Amino acid sequence: QSETQTSGELEAAMRDGFVVPADESHQYMKFFNAAELREFAAHVIYNFAHNRFQEAMLGGMPPQDIGRIHLKIGRHLLHCGLHQTAEQDALAEIVGHVNRGLAFIETDAEKVEVVRLNAQAVKQAKMAAQYDTARQYVTQCVALLGETRWQAHYDATFELFQEWADIECLSGNFEQAESLCRQVLEQARTPIETASIYRLLITQYTLQAAYHNAIDAGKTAMALLEFPLPSEHDAGEIDDEITEIQRILDQTKRATLLHAPALTQPTKIAAMQILETLLTPAWNIDPLLHRLIIAQMMRISLKDGHCPASATAYALYGVFVGSAVGVAEGSGVLVGSAVGVAEGAGVFVGSAVGVAEGSAVGVGAGAG
Repeated sequence: QSETQTSGELEAAMRDGFVVPADESHQYMKFFNAAELREFAAHVIYNFAHNRFQEAMLGGMPPQDIGRIHLKIGRHLLHCGLHQTAEQDALAEIVGHVNRGLAFIETDAEKVEVVRLNAQAVKQAKMAAQYDTARQYVTQCVALLGETRWQAHYDATFELFQEWADIECLSGNFEQAESLCRQVLEQARTPIETASIYRLLITQYTLQAAYHNAIDAGKTAMALLEFPLPSEHDAGEIDDEITEIQRILDQTKRATLLHAPALTQPTKIAAMQILETLLTPAWNIDPLLHRLIIAQMMRISLKDGHCPASATAYALYGVFVGSAVGVAEGSGVLVGSAVGVAEGAGVFVGSAVGVAEGSAVGVGAGAG
């Protein structure tokens, strides 16, 4: 029906006490012609005066009609200009309506749009530690995409399963998380995508103190990225690597480090992420590998550019040269560089400062 007819019926419902306007915008509708009212109507909001009124209305409707109404409301909230400007705040409400009408979505284009919307809601729920809610968003979308999801909607399905595995990991459901990762590994099409799933597995194994499994997963990922970690390593190899890094650092001014270009090669960015995730399991069971990982991260950062993981590399390398080698002055430069790189890369600087402060302890030990 027309906006004019709808406006009249809402005004009558307001007089009868069933709905209340959210603000005073409804008062202006009587001054608009049909075309103006159609444009303005999206900004006029009414609420039920009591939840019982809404329940009574829904209770008298067939279930399929309720789903269609929720979908229609969700579409309206998603596409009207008022809610686009406040999308982050309104996201949960929009997704709630749309997901109640998933059964009535028919086109592939809208399915993909709904998955995109739910993916945003998943990230928002994870940030708030609302893992059950995030899981519900994911599973509903997986069902929406159907049995042919991997063939017909690969990108959306990959993102959903990756988020799902992460949610299960954050919830402590490690067996389910690993099972989901294994499913994605069977479908992943590129080395970078495959490595991103192995990175999740490294995290899961690390949280369970299964450090050998974590390192094995990391070595598999690095091999896929053509940056293989050696199966065997000794102190001599690491000394050679450190000597080369020190040579590069001796020829590089600190200002040059801070203003180095960003790392842009996707494969090397993925390698840096894997190496950073491997630091904890390596530190726990293989100190030589831990140092080798730091050295490799330093080499990539110095040669190819900076990424967020570079801040970790500089700070931990400062620990190594300060405590193990005893180069206190150089360590101080690296600690400062770690914080500077973190700021430049958009890393949470508080974390970088914490690592840097820990590095300073190593510097002091080396200086003593």
